[in-house]
Amino acid sequence: MTHFKTRRACLKSMAAFAVAPLSTYAVPSSLSGALPTPYREVRFRAEDAHAALAFFSYTCSVCRTYHAGLVRWGATLPAPWAFEMIPVTTATAGDVGATMVRHAIQRFAPTALPAFDQAVYELVQDRGLSMSDVNTWRRAARTAGVANLDKLIRQDNHESVWTAASRLTAYQIAVTPSLAVGGRYVITPDDTHMAFLEPSNTFKGCFPGRL
Repeated sequence: MTHFKTRRACLKSMAAFAVAPLSTYAVPSSLSGALPTPYREVRFRAEDAHAALAFFSYTCSVCRTYHAGLVRWGATLPAPWAFEMIPVTTATAGDVGATMVRHAIQRFAPTALPAFDQAVYELVQDRGLSMSDVNTWRRAARTAGVANLDKLIRQDNHESVWTAASRLTAYQIAVTPSLAVGGRYVITPDDTHMAFLEPSNTFKGCFPGRL
């Protein structure tokens, strides 16, 4: 791990999967004696009220473990919910590059995205290539069958960088992977342990009729 609903039924379901120690989060005095919950709350973001956002880093081995499973889970969410994988975006060239390149591929060559993600993980974690080197992104894109990466980046707008950075700040993301749901709740594998492997169980009740 890398460091750097709103309905009552949803919260009760999430709490049922909590196995973190009592000291994980402070329990408000008004809930004294209650079990700790496997999430923390941030200031509500109305624009993300029906969003499930998975923050990750290509340098994070735990992210690599969960990546494909989270994507599969996200594809099952009912409307109007939407799922998005978001590379952590800080001021480093590697993070900015990850956000720009991935967004361009997601927008213009979405079917290549799974192979691209896998290629980046392999190049960065197994072969030690730098995310700050543009050739790392070009090589991953070619592996995924995207030959015109530079052109795609030029065609894309770069608002994705600012959007990702603002979300990183708003959700106070300090570790990866982190999953933000409903514009308010954030969980990590440390908080939920094995429950993070089954988001549909952790958030059962948030998406009625499907999970």
